[in-house]
Amino acid sequence: MKFLLVCLVLCAPLAVAAEPPAAGVSGIVVSDGWIRQVPPVSRNSAGYLVVENRGAADDMLLGASVEGVRVTELHEMVRKGDTLMMQRRPAIAVPAGGQVALAPGGLHLMLIDLQRPLQAGEKRAAVLRFRDAGEREVVLEVRAPREGR
Repeated sequence: MKFLLVCLVLCAPLAVAAEPPAAGVSGIVVSDGWIRQVPPVSRNSAGYLVVENRGAADDMLLGASVEGVRVTELHEMVRKGDTLMMQRRPAIAVPAGGQVALAPGGLHLMLIDLQRPLQAGEKRAAVLRFRDAGEREVVLEVRAPREGR
């Protein structure tokens, strides 16, 4: 009996470590957050991340703020004829049981008026505001742009 108790005590931390990231009450999980590094003279950049909704109800990303950035807006790239343009979005739907990727060439966080240059590898705190999930604090890593993007 003591052997069984000892096994349970020793294995409990392994069971906890194997659990997926906590989704919170709302089921919103944010991953792979990053900011595109731009030249030091650039005042604007873009942020990207994946929002997964593990909950049973739809939610909406309403806005965000990023450390060291005066204004952060929700944007998307849209094609009008032969022209690719950025367009501001009031919100981004995050369907129940689904996910939304904010990625280069599509939906993104538009970072306007950088207060200091971005350095590859640095991390910036951000707050995402959801209609139902409330505020979520995340960390966005500054990354150099990949070839062809």
